[in-house]
Parts: sequence; structure tokens; C-alpha cells
Amino acid sequence: EVVVSEGAVKLGGVALTLLALAKYAEATGDRQHLPRMRALARYIQDSQGPDGKFVSQRSFPDLEPDPKVDVQYFPGESIFALLRLHTLDPQESWLATAERGAHYLIHVRDGGLPPERVTPDHWLLYALNELHRARPDPLYLDHAQRIARAIAGGQSRNPYPPERTGSYGRGAHSTPAAARTEGLVAAYRLARHFGRREDLLLVRSAIALGVGFQLQT
Repeated sequence: EVVVSEGAVKLGGVALTLLALAKYAEATGDRQHLPRMRALARYIQDSQGPDGKFVSQRSFPDLEPDPKVDVQYFPGESIFALLRLHTLDPQESWLATAERGAHYLIHVRDGGLPPERVTPDHWLLYALNELHRARPDPLYLDHAQRIARAIAGGQSRNPYPPERTGSYGRGAHSTPAAARTEGLVAAYRLARHFGRREDLLLVRSAIALGVGFQLQT
């Protein structure tokens, strides 16, 4: 089972559908959609290579991978969706796929990069916050803080005009600020709950600036 849009199956669309159904089940206790959720999760699994990398898009109906499409946020969405399903349906395979995906992003996509070039992946922050609770590993704590520092480092602190303080990029748009602030909240929770208090001040400061910017918009 897949989600088709304009003749293509986008991994992010499948993951977001799974997340929506998982949230519905969590909020209502109604698990009638669990078979569909499992089918969506199996598609995510089928989109993962042996190294943990996900295929971002496939054509429909033949499901041939499109090598020209590689969306940086789709893997984090997929990992997060599998973890949310795992809380409802604790099959080891969901967790194993999520871990392989996270290891690819940490070791390959972001591996060896200087702090300013680490992908500001708020979706991976949501996922790492939950993955570490399910399968504790200092690797996840460390990388969550790498992402948080990358996000904070790209935040406007003394811009002109000053109303852009707390935003990101030249456009100073509200959506990136909201998404990255939410990711920082996940990083903050992870650091607070697992004894990384040395990381809290920077993250909390960036959260406050981001919220301040959003209140203006």
C-alpha cells in the first residue's frame, strides 16, 4: 500500500500518512487502521537499501526508483513514522529499520562534516528523541546536539531589520523557524532527560529566539 501523487510515490508522503494514522490511534485508542499502517511501514522498509539509505521517490505503478529525486527530510520523516508505529505495534523490524536509517544519516550523510554543514534536520531530531528512549545509545545524544548546534548556528541573532531575530535564512520565513524550533524542543528534551545539561543553555536560547520571531508573524 502506497500514497500516490501525480504519478509518483513520495517516501515523505507515505511517512506522513503513517504518522497521521499513528497519531489518530494514539489519541482515540482506535486501531482499526493498524493493517494499513503496517502496509505503509513495509513500503518504507522496501525503500531502504542495505546501507540504510532510503529511496525518496518511485514511479507508479511500476515502483521504479527515481535517481534524480533525493529529498533530505524524507528519511527523518520515515524514521520518525516507524518509531511512532513501534510504540503501537512493537515489532522489532520497525525499530531495526529506523536504526539503520538513523545510522546512515549520522555516519554517511552527516559524517565528518563541520558543524555548520550538518543538515538542520528537525525530523531527525524528533526521531532521535524517541529512538534513544527505545534503544539508548550515546551516538543519538551526540548527533542530536550536533544538529541542534547547526540549527542554532544558522539562526539570525543580530539582523537588520531587528524583527528578523530568531529567523533562518535571507527570507526569514515562518515555516522554517517553526519547524526548526520544534526540532530544538526535541533536542532539549533529550538533553534534559539524559543528563546533558551542558547542552541546554544554547538550545534553550535558540528556542526562545525562534518563538519570539514566530510570535511576530
